[in-house]
Amino acid sequence: AAVARASLGTQVGLAGKKESDVNVIVVIDISGSTGSNSGGSRTVDIEKALALNVLKELDSGHRLGVVAFNTQAFLVSPVTYVFEKTDLEDKVSRLQDGGGTLIGAGLLKAIDLLKPFQGSKNIILISDGITQGR
Repeated sequence: AAVARASLGTQVGLAGKKESDVNVIVVIDISGSTGSNSGGSRTVDIEKALALNVLKELDSGHRLGVVAFNTQAFLVSPVTYVFEKTDLEDKVSRLQDGGGTLIGAGLLKAIDLLKPFQGSKNIILISDGITQGR
């Protein structure tokens, strides 16, 4: 009976989901192989459209960065909140394909960009899958 009385005064917190920062880096392959046609469209143009679709699907309070790569990684847009990405569509649409492909270069740049942030760290790789990396 003493145990029952003690448990009556105990409060149990309900499990709840804590909102966390969401950080996303989109890594876009702009190597020469993406300049080929795929079903009537150039692969690189399909990749650009996919990257911009990610932007539209994210909540305005999430953070987003964009990296393009061939044999090197290029910062297209730093990691900032989605609502701050007013010129991203223009930056992505101006990307030019060319050069070789090292997927690892793009991924390493994305990992480096995510390091200082708290919360979820997500990388979305958009590529034709052809790489020279080892």
